[in-house]
Amino acid sequence: MSPLRLEPHRDRTQDAAAGWLLRQADGRPFSPAEAAAFETWLADDEANLAAYEAALAAWRSVDQIAADDAVLGLRRDALHAFRQAQRRRWPRGFGVRWSGLAAALSVCGFIFVLGYGLQAGGQIYQTGVGERRVVMLADGSKLSLDADTKVVVHYGRARRELKLERGRAKFDVTRDETRPFAVRAADKLVVASGTQFSVELVQSQVRVVLYTGHVSVLSQGADQAAPAPLKLAAQSTPADEALAPGRELIANVAAPMAAVARVDPGRSQSWEGGQLVFDNEPLSLAVARVNRYAKAPLSVGDAKAGAVAVNGVFTGGDVQAFIEGVTAVAPVRMARRGDDKVFVSLR
Repeated sequence: MSPLRLEPHRDRTQDAAAGWLLRQADGRPFSPAEAAAFETWLADDEANLAAYEAALAAWRSVDQIAADDAVLGLRRDALHAFRQAQRRRWPRGFGVRWSGLAAALSVCGFIFVLGYGLQAGGQIYQTGVGERRVVMLADGSKLSLDADTKVVVHYGRARRELKLERGRAKFDVTRDETRPFAVRAADKLVVASGTQFSVELVQSQVRVVLYTGHVSVLSQGADQAAPAPLKLAAQSTPADEALAPGRELIANVAAPMAAVARVDPGRSQSWEGGQLVFDNEPLSLAVARVNRYAKAPLSVGDAKAGAVAVNGVFTGGDVQAFIEGVTAVAPVRMARRGDDKVFVSLR
């Protein structure tokens, strides 16, 4: 990696925020005098709190790109420079020489600018075919991604916004009443506080499984100025009133209506352990989920085959076992069309 030459603009408030952050990242508990000085600094000016929160978010963003050893090296260098500066304190009162912090600030300046860029464009988390991933977000929430999944995360002071662009993800949300946690999938918006749920985009549907707590599910069509509560099919009541833990909401993309059905919470989370569990699911839906793990995707050749119910437990990625299991008990067969394997009906 070529040397980075970046001198971002910083004022004294940003420098102070960086100094306090580096002091905390050093790992040693604050002394009573240090804790009091930090609290006083935060209370002196709202800009101090804003600068500190921005610096903290940028610093944490390095955890989210930990595969880049060069960036982690920058953070280590910043901490080393800070420790060196700490050895030369002011003769009286708490603090370190800002001139002595110059090395640390110049190093972490790149980290902060990088972090701001990640937040501005949204941090992207994604998995490839057959890959799963678990990510801890900046607020302590946990994001679990199924195979072939992409989530974009935007965190701000007033809200936490995420977008599921494809696949399936589970969200273990840290409660923060001041910042709603919202997940957008196609035209649907799932809003939560502290709860646990999953969202899936599959077959032009949005599927939300609730495990604990409560969520609101909204829909925003192209002609709507603002999201509106998703309604139960053939009823006027909001769908999320029926979405209790252990149930799944199913809504077609671009449709204002939804259905709610019971699910087995354990089975519905089996993908996190690499198992795909199907309980009377249409073959077309099962194939869509299997394909997240298949290097050579399967397909369904006709509607009759696609509607056949599939049951069983399969290991994600073992496509041949899935083919053999389905064709052994269901009225379908596997045919080849060119280089593709396609399920077709026997009748």
